[in-house]
Amino acid sequence: MKLMPLFTLVGWTLFGYAAIETWNAGLWYLTIVCVLGAGVCANSTFLTLHEAVHFLLSPNRRWNNLAGVLSGTLTLTPMNLYRVVHTSHHGMIGTERDLEFWPYVNMNSKRWHRVLAAVTELTVAPLYYFVMFSRALMKGQMAPRARARCWRDLALMIVALSAALLVVAANGWWVEFAIAYAIPMTLAANMQSWRRLTEHVGLYGDDPLSLTRTIIPSNPLERFYCLVMMNENYHAPHHKKATIKWVDLPEETMAIYQARADLRPLFFSTYLKAFPHMLKELGDPRIGRQWAGEKPKSPAASPAASAA
Repeated sequence: MKLMPLFTLVGWTLFGYAAIETWNAGLWYLTIVCVLGAGVCANSTFLTLHEAVHFLLSPNRRWNNLAGVLSGTLTLTPMNLYRVVHTSHHGMIGTERDLEFWPYVNMNSKRWHRVLAAVTELTVAPLYYFVMFSRALMKGQMAPRARARCWRDLALMIVALSAALLVVAANGWWVEFAIAYAIPMTLAANMQSWRRLTEHVGLYGDDPLSLTRTIIPSNPLERFYCLVMMNENYHAPHHKKATIKWVDLPEETMAIYQARADLRPLFFSTYLKAFPHMLKELGDPRIGRQWAGEKPKSPAASPAASAA
């Protein structure tokens, strides 16, 4: 299990190669399958970056950060900037200082702005993340050294992408680039958005656990998918204590489920059961107790089928 980041990175490479080969052979239906497989593995690379942001990939910080920068470069996400944004999310979840969930947490934001953000994030996620990270780089509070690291990661990402595009252009590999990298990357970013909005949008609680939906998979296929996702679906314990390693999240989730009966409406047996509770909020997507005057603040305000 500890080698899952490596397995999925290799999987992205193999699925991408298979997508190119099946496309060239005229087997477009297999190309679709391979592109979807590459997208799932690319999404896991996003989550590898997430683990590096929390210093959970390796006890050696240098190796941890190196793996994070590599994952961030592959997914076009500057690691240190993501660390700034994601740290604000954990430390100030659901407040107006939560950089990761702007504009859904900002009471001064217009409804059309929040709706546009949500629709963009769920359909063309890379565009949304570009805006989110650009805003965070300009407005986020960080020490000069941290800001310098953010710019360094951004420069490395631009150089790597530019070099790759030069090779692609020189060889006329645009179709191959699209089906092995660009489309899987877009799918992965959209998967990231569907997951994170499902976990938080439409919740108005007053603590991290009451602002978080959690998935406890109920069948082997879902369990395998969640394993590939590095157990990010077990989201409650991750917000209770961000230093919990991903392999320990299932056990910690059950401990919370058993101890907090008031939170059980926020536990689901599958993402398919959780999606509707996010989707019904897209007419006015909001997160945080600052909205509680307009929405019920109890976790039960978002009823769900129990995962037990």
